[in-house]
Formats: sequence, C-alpha cells, structure tokens
Amino acid sequence: MFNALAAALPVDFLKGLGSAAPHLFEEAFNEVSHSAVIDPSQVPVLVPHVRRAMFETQFKRQAIDAGLKAYVRPTKKGGGNFTVVEAGKFVFTASFVPTRGHAVRSADFRTEHSALNELLDQGVLFENEEEVPNLPNEVIAESEAIYGILLYGGDLSGKSNFFMEFAIPEVNGTGYVDHYSFLDVLMAAQELVAPASDLKVQGPVPTLKPHAVPKVGKKDGTTDTDKT
Repeated sequence: MFNALAAALPVDFLKGLGSAAPHLFEEAFNEVSHSAVIDPSQVPVLVPHVRRAMFETQFKRQAIDAGLKAYVRPTKKGGGNFTVVEAGKFVFTASFVPTRGHAVRSADFRTEHSALNELLDQGVLFENEEEVPNLPNEVIAESEAIYGILLYGGDLSGKSNFFMEFAIPEVNGTGYVDHYSFLDVLMAAQELVAPASDLKVQGPVPTLKPHAVPKVGKKDGTTDTDKT
C-alpha cells in the first residue's frame, strides 16, 4: 500500500503542500487574532474554521497545479463542503486531528467514502467490477478507488507540533488500516521518479530503509471532535 501511495502522488503536489501547509496555522491565527472586529475570547472559536478553509484551499490548489483532479463537494446535509483530490486509484479528503494517528470524528461523507475500502479490508484491490462494494449514491469517487485521508494537526497558533500524514481508514471509519508519515511518502515518491544519476547530482537523498516504512496504525476508536 505504501509503495502504491507514493507512486500515485506527484512529487510536485507533495512538495507544494509540504511547503505551504506548515505556515497556514500561524496565518490563520494571525488573521483572526489581529482583527479589530473580533473579541479575543472568540479567537480560539474562529481560528479552527479559518485554518480549515486555508488548508482546504491549498489542498485543492496544489493538487490542480500538479495535474491532479480536485473539486469541492457539499456535505450530505448541506451545512458545509469538503475537497476531494483524486490521484491514480486513490481518492483523498483532508481532516484536522489533534495528534498523529488520531481517529477523525464521524461524518457522513467520510463514512461513505470509507465504504470504498471494504474489500481492501479483506485484502482485495477491486480486481473486477463484480467485487466492487454496493456504495451509496453520495460517494463521489470512482468505484475502483481506495479512500485515504490526509491528516494534519498542530497547536492553535501554529508555532509548534505541525504534522501531516496519510491514513487509509477502515470501512467502519473507527480506525486505520494503515497510516504513513507525509515526509516518508514524499521521500519515496522522489526516489520513484528520479534516476540514480540525478540523485547523485543533487547530493545525498535520504533513502527509506525497510524499518522506516510506517507500520499499520493502531486502531483508535476515539471520537473526540476535530474541526473539519
């Protein structure tokens, strides 16, 4: 799964998002906290919403710039929207979580997308149409897609602890089949597209060792609310 993920994601997308995203938390905090029309008591209430809007914008923008298909869809109940990025056999959304590997909160669109991973849970990668699970109409992705979530998090002001990682949710949405460090995926994607001669010219490039490839994440059944 890790190698398939690295092969599906363009290096330009990973580099672009990896460069832009770490600054978004601080930008969101500054935008809200420096506003003359917002009382300080409302800053921690509003910042997560602005932060999410900024992240979703970059998520979509970097994907399109890298040649991927990306679009925004309304939530099932119409109270918001979410960005979808398609890359090869994968389809991604993004979610804030308080810590690495933390379970995302329950949401209809994530539950429906997680149904795409029903056969993945059984070790089957949709070899033919008969094996595709019976999905609700609201599912956006192609029937042969694998659903992944780009998890991101950090402290409110963006001063520390920022992280990103890719997670493949279980079909019931309460845990993960796998989750991988964003940096590990970027490094692997670079190695797949760069000829050995180019790597020598550019200087030392970190090489993933077998033990450095993230292992299957712990199943986390917690449902603490995130801000997505």
